[in-house]
Amino acid sequence: MGIYCCSYDLLRPVLFPFVASLLVVGSSLGRADSDFFDPTRVTQLSWRPRAFLCKGFLSYDECDHLMTLAKDKLEKSMVADNESGKSVMSEVRTSSGMFLEKHQDEVVARIEKRIAAWTFLPEVKPEKGDALLFFSLHLDATTDPKSLHGSCPVIEGEKWSATKWIHVRSFDKPEKHRPSEACEDENVLCPQWAAAGECAKNPLYMVGSKDSLGFCRKSCNSVEATKLNTEVFIMRDRNHLPVSHVLLWLAISSILSTVSPVRSHLKPSEVLRHGGHVPGLGHSYGSSPSTAIQHGSYMPHSNKFNILFFGATGDGVADDSKAFKAAWKAACLVPRATIELPSEFKFLVRPITLQGPCMPHLVLQIDGTIVAPSSVAKSNLYQWINIKWLHDFTLQGSGTVDGQGFVVWNISESHHIEKETKYGSSMRPTVIRLYKCYNVTVRNVRIINSPLCHLKFDSSQGVKVKNITISSPKDSPNTDGIHLQNTRDVEIKHSDIGCGDDCVSIQTGCSNVHIHHLRCSPGHGISVGGLGKGSSLACVSNISVNSVTVQNALSGVRIKTWQGGVGSVRNVSFSNVQVVDVDVPIVIDQYYCNRRACRNRTDAVAISEVTYKKISGTYRFRPMNLACSDGMPCTGVALRDIELSPANETQVPREAFCWQSYGESQGLLHPLSLGCLQRPTRLMKAQMKSHNDTCYY
Repeated sequence: MGIYCCSYDLLRPVLFPFVASLLVVGSSLGRADSDFFDPTRVTQLSWRPRAFLCKGFLSYDECDHLMTLAKDKLEKSMVADNESGKSVMSEVRTSSGMFLEKHQDEVVARIEKRIAAWTFLPEVKPEKGDALLFFSLHLDATTDPKSLHGSCPVIEGEKWSATKWIHVRSFDKPEKHRPSEACEDENVLCPQWAAAGECAKNPLYMVGSKDSLGFCRKSCNSVEATKLNTEVFIMRDRNHLPVSHVLLWLAISSILSTVSPVRSHLKPSEVLRHGGHVPGLGHSYGSSPSTAIQHGSYMPHSNKFNILFFGATGDGVADDSKAFKAAWKAACLVPRATIELPSEFKFLVRPITLQGPCMPHLVLQIDGTIVAPSSVAKSNLYQWINIKWLHDFTLQGSGTVDGQGFVVWNISESHHIEKETKYGSSMRPTVIRLYKCYNVTVRNVRIINSPLCHLKFDSSQGVKVKNITISSPKDSPNTDGIHLQNTRDVEIKHSDIGCGDDCVSIQTGCSNVHIHHLRCSPGHGISVGGLGKGSSLACVSNISVNSVTVQNALSGVRIKTWQGGVGSVRNVSFSNVQVVDVDVPIVIDQYYCNRRACRNRTDAVAISEVTYKKISGTYRFRPMNLACSDGMPCTGVALRDIELSPANETQVPREAFCWQSYGESQGLLHPLSLGCLQRPTRLMKAQMKSHNDTCYY
């Protein structure tokens, strides 16, 4: 039973290149009387070709009503002739059908309205009331051969279906299109589309590309940018619109007995000719998905929230920030919800805050690419993607988050100097910041090209990071990999980090941090600090780093504090660390200064109970540098089984350096200069205890 009409959202120029089909089968959910698009009822089946299963699209009563209307009016189905495009009889097709007027009665009108609001292929076993939408053109308007389809003959019983073809225009012969010097529009709706922002959202259609001219160059003020030096041929219809149609196929019976497959009745060349021109398609009606979402007019029935269903384009050009926030807002209300950013799509997202409180076990599934506008890197924002106030949250996926930091990396070293200024103009945004999040997991994703920090946890607890990749060039300034601040109970494991600063930076307020099975290359190693800047209080305790590899880095494992700070760093363990071509593998620097000159101070953050065990590999400058404070020496330092050699065997090796460093050495120490620790006095131990007491662990 064929029903011809068109929904408003499928007439938007952004969707003109699509050909889609939707199979709707009768509802197992009772009455499907919602006219608003509900993304929670949609299950993604495939992206190549794009296919979605829509649950409960029709009610049983609606299915029965359509069958009653059709029974006495069925005629044998035809196919489109390859040469003329007209409908002709064929032995291949075994089905019968009929046509309904769009508003034939109240039930049909209601279904039409629902179709206008829902825009959602390979093989699916239909269930009564479900709907299947498939697209037979790629985004660039080329045919998707994987969408060629066929039906199965009925061996026993009956199979009822309602098919809805949604056409933009009928086909005409290709028309040679020459570039025009005149700035002109080729559709009367171009000014309206341009005012709605389609020039940016859909540049391929509106403005054009190197291969074809756009249709609304005048309204987009872009005729100069789209002039071509060669003739181009594009498929045009009588009204100069790209040809497209959408098939909505509604299977409305539950009698689906044994069937056997047959080959498709459509040839590749016939896919674009199925059916004819439908009058009145220029009229829009119904509610678009975005309108329904904005008004909150849908009820959640699933826990999957695909950002594409909320209006995202996914072309890397149009701004998908609003769709991202809309999907987040909807998912936030549903327990165990998942926000999906599918693979093979690139989502341009401006600075965004994704906040709770949300229902527990929320998942952000990034399988595609999120890319920042180049303007974000140049801004004075503190973060690009700001996630806060969540419990039991997971960020995961096989995709990439790209901060586009390369637009600011070529500035001078003065950026590094100014960066530490709290409100300095040189501040650059962190790619992802999680603030006040509890029981949070980040896994499998790839974060690249940050203007500053890649991944930051602030004031959080119960953090797990697993199997992530962080990547920025060695000379990208201040691009910490993972930054921890005021965060407790952290595990970072099985990850690969390469950046222009600390691979992992552990700041004040951190405790119970375990880092293991991690690779750092390039970077500045694993660092605690800098701490105590501006005479501030710094408290760090219970840090464990083991089974890590640091290569082509400034430091291996490092503790750094500013002069004048108060507080303490205690119970820190570095073990089973392999270093390769590292400037200085073992570092304590209590004279840290990122300016040309820092004033000498007697106060310092107290450092105690630091263990280095089984550190081995090669260094480029010196094996160890322990520069502790005169006013607050380091105590409880332990060196055990350390074996370090020059990376260049021809260079004269520098000796290890110890200053105000107290503790003991055991086992193998190579070179021998590593045995430079002194034994502490009772006075030092008492002084250390007083500083530990300033931190309430």
